[in-house]
Amino acid sequence: MCIQYHPAMRVRIEMRGKDGVWLAKFRKQVEIRGELVCGLREMGGRPVAFVHLSPLELLPNQAAYATPVLFEPKLCAAAGEEFSLQGWEQTEERAWCAQEWDCWLLR
Repeated sequence: MCIQYHPAMRVRIEMRGKDGVWLAKFRKQVEIRGELVCGLREMGGRPVAFVHLSPLELLPNQAAYATPVLFEPKLCAAAGEEFSLQGWEQTEERAWCAQEWDCWLLR
């Protein structure tokens, strides 16, 4: 499996869903800070674009987590220092689910 990485940007993201279950916007979202890294990975004999979040540091009382990966990401909105990505995530049961990330650039 060939993996290529591209330069990263520091962001804060909120995921709109977890394991295929949509989270209502009025509820507390899962917030993660880190470097958003883009790359290509070979899956099923073809290159697939992906982004994943490499954590910068954990917040106090925050447990370690698996870094989220978004496959075939599409930019769906951008305004100022805020943007949204839509794509596919793979759950622990290896099922594919639609996912949306709200992202904010960090300085």
